[in-house]
Amino acid sequence: GGGGVAQSSAAVAAARRGTGDASTNTSSSVRRSSESSNASLPVSNKRRRVDPLPPAAGSATGTPTMPSTATSALFVTVYFDGGARGNPGIAGAGAVVTRKEHKRTSSISSSRSNSNGNNSVIGDTSIVKIRQYCGPKETNNAAEYTGLLVGLRCAKDFVIEYIEDMKRRQQTNKQRRDTVEIHVEVRGDSNLIIKQMNGTNECKSTNLRPLFEDCRSIASRIMQVQHTETTSSLTLSVFVNMEHVYRESNKVADKLANEAMDERRSWRSSFIRTVDGFERETTDDEKNREQDTCTTRSTCV
Repeated sequence: GGGGVAQSSAAVAAARRGTGDASTNTSSSVRRSSESSNASLPVSNKRRRVDPLPPAAGSATGTPTMPSTATSALFVTVYFDGGARGNPGIAGAGAVVTRKEHKRTSSISSSRSNSNGNNSVIGDTSIVKIRQYCGPKETNNAAEYTGLLVGLRCAKDFVIEYIEDMKRRQQTNKQRRDTVEIHVEVRGDSNLIIKQMNGTNECKSTNLRPLFEDCRSIASRIMQVQHTETTSSLTLSVFVNMEHVYRESNKVADKLANEAMDERRSWRSSFIRTVDGFERETTDDEKNREQDTCTTRSTCV
């Protein structure tokens, strides 16, 4: 849907580049329509207020549970969204990615232990909020896939960074043995995309297929680290789960997508939320704008 093959190809390229005219802002009302000819969704009035972070991976309450057999665990959660004002029209995507690490220890202070009493320390939460402008004439579903794409890229970076950190710890202690679990939870309100990513539905759209393949490639790379990075002293188990949620549970990514459409540019902001409840920004958007510009397939994956 949304035009011919030539127009669709140009739209996908625009979504990856994240380029467009930043001179004007537009209304926050986004029309969301399925690219399928037999399904459509009503107009959604996008909310502008700031919402709390969605629940993290491993728990519906936001506090993931430390696996009983692991010495360390990483929980990464991706919420993604996207929209197009006109479908096709001005389009933007958003993703909020959170990272939380648990470490098992035999002696911890009660102020930093989790509530289930399994002798683990919960670290600070890293938060990345991504706004990706997809171009002036893109479809809703392509914008949704772009949100998933930039969210998965960030999740993959978190996973690789975590494994490299585990390797550095083992280099300082040659006798160290670690059993590690990595959980990546991906949640979005596009049932079409979740079903295609899970293999329930086939992605047939020539407009969406390149984005779909890029997303599947990144998810596969995350899963593959349990085979490529497992050693005699480091045992890895990786779990990637994709789940549909309703829009009420996806407000943060929804807001980020609207900000990208309003500003017609791509940028990210990163934060650290401490276990004591304090939050500080760690990077500014100007430093990270180039990191969010996806220009080719190789840089996307």
